[in-house]
Amino acid sequence: METLVEKWQKFAEEYQPLVVKLLLAIALLTSILINVNLISPSEGWMFSAVLLALLLFSDQVGAIHKRLMRPPLQVFPSQQDPTYDTEMSSFLAEDKSKEAMLLEFSTVSVRFSLLQNLVNRGYRLRLLLCHPESAPNEYQRIRIEGNIRDLLSLRVSHPKPAGFEIRCYRQTAALRGRKFGKRLISVGWYTYGTQRIEKGDYPEEIKRMRRPQDIDGHYNVLINVDLSTDEGRALETMFDRVFEDLWTTATPIDEVDISDSHNRG
Repeated sequence: METLVEKWQKFAEEYQPLVVKLLLAIALLTSILINVNLISPSEGWMFSAVLLALLLFSDQVGAIHKRLMRPPLQVFPSQQDPTYDTEMSSFLAEDKSKEAMLLEFSTVSVRFSLLQNLVNRGYRLRLLLCHPESAPNEYQRIRIEGNIRDLLSLRVSHPKPAGFEIRCYRQTAALRGRKFGKRLISVGWYTYGTQRIEKGDYPEEIKRMRRPQDIDGHYNVLINVDLSTDEGRALETMFDRVFEDLWTTATPIDEVDISDSHNRG
């Protein structure tokens, strides 16, 4: 059951701007009517309407301030940096676009944070992840197959499941990115090798499953760019081209066969 705070947040996100404009318009019209002596300035409802409009508008000031103060370009050492999740939560709290495109590898680094947040907020989503048959090793293939099961369950929890489209691309993972309407883009990339795994404190069985090469994504640098800037528009052009090329040939998640995954390997 929704709490009062959750109901207020939904109202603020969907209807508050319209209500504020309406109340301010009523206040303006009332002022004009008072000036031409058509109504009496003693009408108490006018004061109440103006007060309510100012109260609602004050709640928007914080979001406006955050947007103005947010740097147009932010560089995060990796997605492991907690400031990335904090920044994205702050952005989504005042984002009105309600549309997102995500280009991922396995979604393991975003499923329980960013992606869950987008689903809860009812975003229209297009998500691309790697097809398990294109994984660079056995370890990643098994991981992707498990994530596909979780994504199918997550899609069911979306307020409008048809607005959450998921496909699996077969090309080698290279670009990593998330685009939110015409507001913000996050861009990173995938790199390959086994140095981190070989030097890490992993059991030999896991190291063997992650050879001959493994993939890195959430340990790499991630860049957030405002799409209203020249840099943002340049990255958007590249991202849109890559995303649409992959989307056109990708396999819908419901057609990816993972039924016998436990019997392989």
